[in-house]
Amino acid sequence: MEARTTDLEPRFSWPLSPAPVVSRPFDAPTTSYGPGHRGVDLVATPGQQVLAAGPGVVVFAGQVAGQGVVSIDHDGGLRTTYEPVTPLVAAGAQVLAGQPIGTVNPGHPDCPAPACLHWGVRRGEEYLSPLGLIRALSVIRLKPWITEASGLAGSRKPGALPTLRGPPGRQHPRGISTPTASAPPRHQHPPASAPPRRQHLRGDEPRPGLQTLACSVNRARSRRTARVWS
Repeated sequence: MEARTTDLEPRFSWPLSPAPVVSRPFDAPTTSYGPGHRGVDLVATPGQQVLAAGPGVVVFAGQVAGQGVVSIDHDGGLRTTYEPVTPLVAAGAQVLAGQPIGTVNPGHPDCPAPACLHWGVRRGEEYLSPLGLIRALSVIRLKPWITEASGLAGSRKPGALPTLRGPPGRQHPRGISTPTASAPPRHQHPPASAPPRRQHLRGDEPRPGLQTLACSVNRARSRRTARVWS
């Protein structure tokens, strides 16, 4: 049987935290019983927690040839195997990604460290490389803030504040230009003026008392004239 890496979408995480060093890579066997390395060996420490690489159901937790083994079935017909471990779960248990399922035991063959975890993945009878199924973490990188229209952010000295380009106005003590606040021009209306008042000089208008007196004098004169002619 010929094994290949994988054409599946990455879905697993590392079974050790932090991400371990691979001491021995995957080596696909040419036949079902041919030589090869059906998994990867990861450098660990004795007693280190082993984590489920993905959500699934524990199908085996026990001893195989004197070594502790845990096997988990996942969606897509995949099965992961972890050894040598001391199991912390039992067969039939449902586990989540990153959940502890055992601890690493020392004594793995050809391990250059005090302890190594052998991690294998297969689909049916086909062995796959576990490294091809590890989901890479997304790293968010922020683009630099370019403050000049034609300049680069790297041209600014470390620790220097950016110079903001804006309308001319009051200068900030640190060189940041801040526009001077000004109120919009208001429409000026001419002041309301009262109609001109007529100024009367003394004597322009007869006083009511003098007018009545003049009429009385005229009537008296008319009476005397009428008596003379009569």
